[in-house]
Amino acid sequence: DAAPTSAPITESLEMGAAEELGNGSESVWQWWWGDARSATRGHWKSYHPHVCRNLERAWQQGQRILDVDASRYQLQQVSEGKPFDYIGQDGFREPFMPRDVLTVDSEIFANTRAIGECFVQFHRSNPHRRRAARRVVPQGHAAAHPASTDEENPCSICFSEVGSSLGCAHFACDSCLRRCIRIFTADSTKTTNLVCGCYSSTNRTDLDFFARRADSSLQTLLRMDAPAGGPEQAEYEDEISQAKEWSGVETSDAIPMDAHHSKVHQWLNLLEARSLEELFIVCSFPECPMENWILKSDFEAQRDHGICTWRCQAGHDNTVLPTPSEIDEMNRNLLSHPEFYTQNCSYDSQALRRYRLCNECVALGKLVL
Repeated sequence: DAAPTSAPITESLEMGAAEELGNGSESVWQWWWGDARSATRGHWKSYHPHVCRNLERAWQQGQRILDVDASRYQLQQVSEGKPFDYIGQDGFREPFMPRDVLTVDSEIFANTRAIGECFVQFHRSNPHRRRAARRVVPQGHAAAHPASTDEENPCSICFSEVGSSLGCAHFACDSCLRRCIRIFTADSTKTTNLVCGCYSSTNRTDLDFFARRADSSLQTLLRMDAPAGGPEQAEYEDEISQAKEWSGVETSDAIPMDAHHSKVHQWLNLLEARSLEELFIVCSFPECPMENWILKSDFEAQRDHGICTWRCQAGHDNTVLPTPSEIDEMNRNLLSHPEFYTQNCSYDSQALRRYRLCNECVALGKLVL
């Protein structure tokens, strides 16, 4: 959750207090965009007006655990003697570590205490995923947000920008959609709960649509003039830097117009290939592609006739017989504990040693303890 270096905390605070506060009758709720442990690598960013109004309404009603959305994220106030601390509590997706604790003395809150309350936004089933937030009381400053209408919906991911429908009950702004695609295409082990949590790798048509939308919005961003200074410049530079690194292009090169579409299809093809790997026996020759491997069913058929070797289509010889070093290791294990660990096993009442060979596996050319 790191971000590029942006304005110092005092400068960011001034922008948050002077330029991003609501009108005289409404407080503004903000979250920390940037490094969760550094007050110099990030800035305060306002929630969407709808989210601000819902949070303020709940706060005025006396609630102290506030729902950011209807299902996932909440805000909890931190104050003197009441840190954000879930150490030792079970039932969460990830362990809550000492470094995850946030107190009112955190450097991120260094100047916030003077103008408002300190909060932490967190995932209700995984408090390890958290970020600093705050409620800022207005003092006659200009409105923070552009005028919004009831038809506008906040992004379901950052809760700051206006989001577009994802075809489910959620909305995503262009920046968050691009970030989501960068995240899931970099991890071939995660195939479910993609984007907003409603999609998986089986939703190829939807992912293709999201990728094309991300490519279009990125090209629009690239055609715009870069912001001059402030948090907007930091976010713009971070977005372009991450997009280039993810696309694999040099700093001075242009980002391909189909970068997201291409990456999504590469990721889907990789998943498809890996789903088929378990059907084959891998060639022992390094970097031999899967199309040269042998199906496990074909090898089992020939092993029934006593054949324990095979040659891949590239001409590499393979065998399933154990190597001499494997045989030596097996013998050491067998001889290390010749004693019986039980004189009467539960099924056939036989005495059993700790290590033993399976007779049927030996006949098939396997060594299984």
